[in-house]
Amino acid sequence: MRRPLALLTLFAAHWLTACGQGAVCGQSQVEPGPDEELGAFLYQHDTVLDLQILMDAEALEGLPEATGEQIDDVHATVVFEGQEWAGGLRLKGDSSFRKIDKKAAFKIDFGEFETGHTFYGVRRLTLNNMVQDESMLSENLAYWLHAAMGGVAPRQGYACVRVNGDDYGLYGLVETMDEQFVQRHFDDPSGVLYEGGKGADIRQGRMELFEIEDAGVPEGRGDIVALTEAMDAATPETFMDVLGDHFVLDELLRTWAVELYAGNIDSYITRSNNFLLYHQPVPNTWTMIPWDEDQAFQGDLDPYDPYDAEVPAEHGRLFEDCLASDACVEALIGHIEDVILLAEDEGLLEHALDQRAMIFDLIRSDPRSDCSRHCARSAQRQALSFIRQRPDSIQQRLEAAR
Repeated sequence: MRRPLALLTLFAAHWLTACGQGAVCGQSQVEPGPDEELGAFLYQHDTVLDLQILMDAEALEGLPEATGEQIDDVHATVVFEGQEWAGGLRLKGDSSFRKIDKKAAFKIDFGEFETGHTFYGVRRLTLNNMVQDESMLSENLAYWLHAAMGGVAPRQGYACVRVNGDDYGLYGLVETMDEQFVQRHFDDPSGVLYEGGKGADIRQGRMELFEIEDAGVPEGRGDIVALTEAMDAATPETFMDVLGDHFVLDELLRTWAVELYAGNIDSYITRSNNFLLYHQPVPNTWTMIPWDEDQAFQGDLDPYDPYDAEVPAEHGRLFEDCLASDACVEALIGHIEDVILLAEDEGLLEHALDQRAMIFDLIRSDPRSDCSRHCARSAQRQALSFIRQRPDSIQQRLEAAR
């Protein structure tokens, strides 16, 4: 039996004044302007949105008890600024998966049950529970740094979330990697968006492990097969030329340089994990997109060999081949030096301090988090310490190798 609308409205009215004890949530009246870029208001760096999720008993019973169990989205209603939007909801995450009675993470598709239905023009919302980002800062800051370097990366903001009136705490509101993301970034959105990780890589025997996030699949995955065969034929001497035939070199190397500077121990360069590839048919180019940056600002990675001994795994194939090419390493180091300058000029530390101040009081009203407020604040101090020390640390590593 579905929950009466009057009761749902009561939940919403209660929640709009309760999130974060009024410290941050609920203070901003957020409305997108008529000329604003699609969804930009969701990812402001000075605002924590208030989102209420409402589900009836039938929907709650349809949610999974473990990752990978849910097949169909359940009906849900999102309340924002006193208005309601219907959509389909599922729980998300692998190692970050939590049941609905814990701090569950959510994907919401407003077009699942009604074609063309959106949330201020945005079809999907991704709400990360940040249980693996104990600082609740790392992913936000890493995406900010990628964007500051001109890279293709999702945007992230924050939201306080309640489910049927119960406080679920602070979430990372991350731009969903879907057709809207592709349309926003690429002139030709007719290509294929592949998700890497779980062993997928540009290697023989690994291509079939890529998951398709958007658009049709070329017959036999011909595009990624062709890319793999081209890289197989490259030598250390020809590697840069072959790589440049398939990727925009500066764009790809900037992405790797940010991951190195940010000390991301769970990325393509360290574990062939947490990345997407988009093949743009016209022109015939590939783009690597970072994803799931919750382990950034943790590892004092060596730019010449960022192998994390504590998490044994192989580098991503392209990065591994780059390390074997003197020309690639030289170009990569140049981009790392650019990141060092940009982090100072654009104020990475100042931005981190601002983000920490914005969410600081909300940590104490995050009752479902695996990490206590003391744990979270300790993780924040560690992340800030890393950011302060990283310029000198990575410069010393670069100078030692010269």
